[in-house]
Amino acid sequence: MTQKVYDPSTKHPPEYQRDMNPDAAAGINYGTVGHQQARHRMAYNVKEAHRLLGGYTDDVLKQIPILAEGSRL
Repeated sequence: MTQKVYDPSTKHPPEYQRDMNPDAAAGINYGTVGHQQARHRMAYNVKEAHRLLGGYTDDVLKQIPILAEGSRL
């Protein structure tokens, strides 16, 4: 079974789409999370983040991902 992906451009009949939802896809990131997801570091391993988040325990810092600049959220 394939999973359907929400497509806002099919929300209304074609003849009404432009009037009912002119910016249907505004702000949507199509596609899947790429290989960047696997390359993130944890706050525990980033010295600056570890210093800024000093009030958190090491166990919590090990659960906070630090994504590379430009990564999709």
